[in-house]
Amino acid sequence: MIERILQLIEERGITAYKLTTDLGFSSSSISEWKKGRSSPKADAIIKIAGYFDVTTDYLLTGTKQAAKRETELIIDPEFEDFLVAASGGDGEITQEAYDEVAAYVKLMKARLSNK
Repeated sequence: MIERILQLIEERGITAYKLTTDLGFSSSSISEWKKGRSSPKADAIIKIAGYFDVTTDYLLTGTKQAAKRETELIIDPEFEDFLVAASGGDGEITQEAYDEVAAYVKLMKARLSNK
């Protein structure tokens, strides 16, 4: 994931410092991520994805998704079970909220697989 963040920084012609200050992260965040001492938390991943106008899936996996239609909720079959929990049980959820939950779940799976 950090490799994709660094690539986006380079492609956009900004500095890591600019990214951290624009998003309100500590100035050492990216350095700590590069060294493997910490990983971006779900809220940071979401902020970075928004900043670079990419999906959280892209940051986490490198997968570029097709454009989503605004009226249809696009659900990764791997995360269907989380839809009920994320929607408070009523099944009504926005794509943005669903994507945040899915990003968090992917992050947790990645952390657990690294142990």
